[in-house]
Amino acid sequence: MMMLEGGRLGMDEAQERSAEVGSAFYDADTPEVSIIILNYNKPDLTKICLRNLWMHSAGHRYEIVVVDNGSSIENYSTLLKLDGPARVLRLDVNRFFGDGNNIGVEAARGEYVLFLNNDAFVTQGWLEPLMARLKRDHRIGAVGPRFLYPDGRLQEAGGFVGSDGFVVQVGKSGAYAAADVSEDHVVDYCSAACLLVRRDLFLELGGFEYVYEPAYYEDLDLCLKIAARSLLVGYCSRSQVIHLENATSSTYRQSLGLDTIIEVNRGHFLNRWGAHLAARDAAALWERPALPSPAVHVLGRPRAVFYTPFPITPGGGERYLLTAARALMPEFEVHLLLEEIYSSTRMAAVGRDLDLDLSALKITRRRDIRELGPIAFSVTMSNEVLPPYPAFSPHSHYVCQFPFPIAEDQRLRRSGNLCGFDSTIVYSDFVKGHLRRAFTRHGLPDHPIEVVAPPVNLAPAGSQTTPLAEPYRFVLIGRFFTGGHNKRHEVAIELISRLVARGVPVTLDLIGSINIGEEHRNYFQWLQRLAYGLPVTFHANATHQDIQGVLSRGHIYIHAAGYGVDEEIEPQACEHFGISVLEAMSHGMAPFVVSNGGPPSFVRDGVTGYLYRELDDLEARVLTSLAAPGRLTAVRRAAAEVARAFSEDVFVEHWRRLASLALEAARAW
Repeated sequence: MMMLEGGRLGMDEAQERSAEVGSAFYDADTPEVSIIILNYNKPDLTKICLRNLWMHSAGHRYEIVVVDNGSSIENYSTLLKLDGPARVLRLDVNRFFGDGNNIGVEAARGEYVLFLNNDAFVTQGWLEPLMARLKRDHRIGAVGPRFLYPDGRLQEAGGFVGSDGFVVQVGKSGAYAAADVSEDHVVDYCSAACLLVRRDLFLELGGFEYVYEPAYYEDLDLCLKIAARSLLVGYCSRSQVIHLENATSSTYRQSLGLDTIIEVNRGHFLNRWGAHLAARDAAALWERPALPSPAVHVLGRPRAVFYTPFPITPGGGERYLLTAARALMPEFEVHLLLEEIYSSTRMAAVGRDLDLDLSALKITRRRDIRELGPIAFSVTMSNEVLPPYPAFSPHSHYVCQFPFPIAEDQRLRRSGNLCGFDSTIVYSDFVKGHLRRAFTRHGLPDHPIEVVAPPVNLAPAGSQTTPLAEPYRFVLIGRFFTGGHNKRHEVAIELISRLVARGVPVTLDLIGSINIGEEHRNYFQWLQRLAYGLPVTFHANATHQDIQGVLSRGHIYIHAAGYGVDEEIEPQACEHFGISVLEAMSHGMAPFVVSNGGPPSFVRDGVTGYLYRELDDLEARVLTSLAAPGRLTAVRRAAAEVARAFSEDVFVEHWRRLASLALEAARAW
């Protein structure tokens, strides 16, 4: 057995020679199994991992796919100096554990995929037992090995998860029955530090879920999804892997804020699986909708690209851009242009949670745009008065979410970019007015500005407004992030605290995804502490179906973005439009919104909702409305009627009109 010696993995000459035997099974063209390894600034560790694979992998044709997950140029260059066969995929940014592996799977050629941490070192005869267990027993969906510490002690022999979301790893405590280790058995979970699964099953299940980014709980979630398909997760005693444990993550734990992510992700995990874990009810295990299957590519269509510099997570901006992209798919070959790719698996999951079928959407890096060939229509999204790049096509539009302040050197570099765009598109008259001011302030020439309001997920036609009854159900939808134009969830929590103190029967549902970054997770946890003991429920990273369910039961919508902001001084901190407000209004909820930014354009005070400035004002207006239920019901009905003008159908038709000239030109050509 290999042992760590002075910080390095010692190998004798016989072991070095045996690498030639293992390499004989390497087959880059027709592998049975693809081994996926992530590397992030640990090239030397990854090379040790690879040497052990070449030395000890036999019995099955295999390939190795190393995903370099945004390493520095120096570390990437070191990684490329390999002593044996492997395929290296370079990503310019860190797509984290889940999507880095998803990208590797999509590039893999094998029928089976095996996830292997670069701090996990395989031993002689490790692969055959795993493959045999998975191939001979079709009840098994995934299988993992016996993990050992470098000194030979047992680290883990699979694990079980409790109703609290904590995992008990067999053998971790040092106390275990011999049969728990020496005999194969079924477990809830095997760590993806080394996990074998059928590739088609992994993709069918949606791969590793983006809601757990940057790390932790993805593999546990995957194992429960496998169980949801009436398949088992197996522990294989005869396969042994040495695992350094946390060697990969220790050096960047602080930069990624991993100390806070475990508890946050446990909350995500319990939101999804808590009811099942409490009841262990197989019938309730799988309720999430299946991902759409990849669409067949139709040759000969004109090409359209949609560029965004922002991370793709479910939110208003993403829904805007992706709905516009989806609108053009019947007539165009549509590409989402990014600085670095995401996996198709992840994009399908985002589409599912936005209620959009994105199976026909292609993902392309901006630097690879020349490889696409002619582009008929393009859209660029950003947050400044000038687009970051010149137009990508003859017919092009710039979507400015809001003209945030721009540095002078950036403004000068971008000064000629706007002239190639047919128009600048904004969400609201509020944004249009501030963009006009920005043009004047920077001495820019006049340029067409068009308001195209975002698409709203309206309540189904014919749905009934929930009758007003106790407890009064309050809702706020907004991504959990700090800084900028954050949604000020604490205002809604403080309102609930005041109403509870007055004896008013109320509940509050807070819905939203959590931005990646420790400061955003800290903000989310601060809100949870603030709401402790109050009738407040958090729905982090909720699905479209979950959101619709909460809205269908709601009475009053609280919107606090822009609270305490002077619109003349910090207009960017106001709500730019208010998609969630209209979504709630369509369900017959009475909106209470801050009297600045975009929402007052459709929330008429006392008619389709209520405006407020300060918390005292908000509290007073809520109490007054609850005291006059007849009037409040009339406002809720009027709100639902106004929201109908912002349907997705209206939005789609607008974008098809914008692209019609490009389509006509392409057909004529």
